[in-house]
Amino acid sequence: MALVNRWLDKYKLSSLKAKILLMVGSMLTVFTVVAVIQVYFLYSEQKGTAGSSVQGHAISISSHIGQKFEKHYWGVQNFAQNRVYETGDVEGIQKALDKYVSSDSAYDLLLYVSANGEYVASNSRNSKNENVNKAVLMSINYSSMPWFTSSLSGKYSNDLELNRSGTYLENAQFDPISAKALGKSVYGLSFSTSVKDSSGNTIGVLTLRTNFSWVASSYQNLYESLKTKGVDKAEFYLVSKSGNLIFSYEPYGKGSMDVGYDRNELGSRNLSREKMAGVTEALNSHSGYLLSSNSFQGKHRAYVGYTSLESDTHSELGWATIIKIEESELTGSLTSQTNVFYGLVVLICCGFLLLSWKITSLESDKLVFETNNLKQRSASSISTSGNLNNVSSELSDAARQQQEAVQETMAALDQMMSMLSNTNKYVEESLQSADGVNQKSKDGSHIMNQMQASMGFIQNSNKDLESMAKIIQTISEKTNVINEIVFNTKLLAFNASIEAARAGVHGKGFAVVAEEVGNLAQLSGEAAKDIDSLIKESQTQVLNVVGEIGEKISQGDRVANEATEKFSEIAQDLTSMTQKVRDILGATAEQEAGIKKVNEAMRNIDDLTHKNLSLAHDSDSLAKSMNEEAQKLESIMEKVRGLILGSGDLTVESGDKFYKKGGLLSFALGKKKRKMDYSKKKVS
Repeated sequence: MALVNRWLDKYKLSSLKAKILLMVGSMLTVFTVVAVIQVYFLYSEQKGTAGSSVQGHAISISSHIGQKFEKHYWGVQNFAQNRVYETGDVEGIQKALDKYVSSDSAYDLLLYVSANGEYVASNSRNSKNENVNKAVLMSINYSSMPWFTSSLSGKYSNDLELNRSGTYLENAQFDPISAKALGKSVYGLSFSTSVKDSSGNTIGVLTLRTNFSWVASSYQNLYESLKTKGVDKAEFYLVSKSGNLIFSYEPYGKGSMDVGYDRNELGSRNLSREKMAGVTEALNSHSGYLLSSNSFQGKHRAYVGYTSLESDTHSELGWATIIKIEESELTGSLTSQTNVFYGLVVLICCGFLLLSWKITSLESDKLVFETNNLKQRSASSISTSGNLNNVSSELSDAARQQQEAVQETMAALDQMMSMLSNTNKYVEESLQSADGVNQKSKDGSHIMNQMQASMGFIQNSNKDLESMAKIIQTISEKTNVINEIVFNTKLLAFNASIEAARAGVHGKGFAVVAEEVGNLAQLSGEAAKDIDSLIKESQTQVLNVVGEIGEKISQGDRVANEATEKFSEIAQDLTSMTQKVRDILGATAEQEAGIKKVNEAMRNIDDLTHKNLSLAHDSDSLAKSMNEEAQKLESIMEKVRGLILGSGDLTVESGDKFYKKGGLLSFALGKKKRKMDYSKKKVS
């Protein structure tokens, strides 16, 4: 113990604070070592579990693909056993093929070809309800195609170990037949077999052309399952026995969960030559996992699970699958476990701190008591002065901003007062104009009423003219009577002349009288004719004038009525507009009165704001004075703390540093002091 004390005195670590720090440091070191060891074991365990899970995903994919492959392999043979092919009924064969295709979304084309390689029938639509171009299929001769010749001759893709036989396989490719039939690029596999009649004779070949969705869906489903577990960074590959890429699914890297088929990669990119991790092992019929450092564009480590699909699909295909998942996606749970250990370490350290402070209190009760009192008062004074200073500054700023806002508001109110005065003036002028227009409209309506009365008078005069025309007609009739009298008179005069001639000398005087009477009758007849002609001409002119005047009177009367109605409507609208203008005038006057009151209130607020600003300046001065006193109290408290912190002289300089001369605690204690000085600067 004496040796330890001498060592502490030698390095200036004999203070109570130093002992506490040493104790805490020792305990932290011990618990840190324990935590590191525990994390290491947890990480190793998690690493093995993560790798096994990736391998399990690869095996699961292999199993799913194998089940679907087996379905298609035997499915085409089941389709070929239908006896409809023997009948030669093309329509019946097509219906059967349509039914088979609708049973699986992977079926694009089911084609039946005769034994001589000619088209017989096919499905009319694929599983996506897309039309199949049968005309193109009819134009193709299939007799030289490998799948046809091999199926016709019984050379199937058999796998005796898996007990699979009777179907000819074509590996994954961009199928030219499906492309011609559907008019688009199709990537997939084909399964073909011969069709036999009831006697066992080969009558044709049935080929099933599938798209690659039955493979892609397995990878998509697995990725969706991984996403539900928080795994996003994953890549999936399927290679042939030669190492060529036949399928890739990289949803995270491409930013889409959709599947794409790239002609530049599929069938031509060789992952074995690229030395992708896990490819060689999988092609050698191994299953396992490894940790690759060159994954995800060479930026991240990844767990690589691999397995061969030969035992699930077909040895002739020699497929193998590789699954990559970023390391951090699978070992994320280790972080939470580490946090638990860190929390435990923190709790234990807090316990040591409490124990250390307890030892300090037992050794220096009186000094700690006085120091605590000084520290509490100092902290309270600093906090209070700082809060007061902040509040004073904020109050001063707020008062200044309030004064500026009040002045701007008053200026805006003055502008509004000026605008309302102008508005009131314009409204009064509009009211006067409206009254004038209203009066003129009434005068116009009155004039139109007078004009309408005049038109009535003219109409009455026209009626008098019509009566005159009737009188003229009566005169014409009387003139006709006179003409008849003249005719009869002339006839009588003629008879009298005849009688006078018979009387001889005694009748000469009577003959002269008869002749004169005839002449007078002739003159009267001619005058009557002239009068009758004049009367008829006058009658015609009077009737024409009466007709024209009647039409003009009717037209004028109609126009006068319409004008009267329009003037009445104008008068009503002007009356309504005048009333609205009066309402606007009243509202404007009320607004002007309200703004005057608001303006008076704003002036009162401005006076109060000036007073608040003055009080804020006074409060700020008092806060600064209180802060200075608090700093003096802090300086006294620091000197007292020196009695507890060690035997060295504690010095407070004018700068930011607080240190112990000759001590090794200058950094630790000085850092805390700098924080205190910074807070004081901020408060002041």
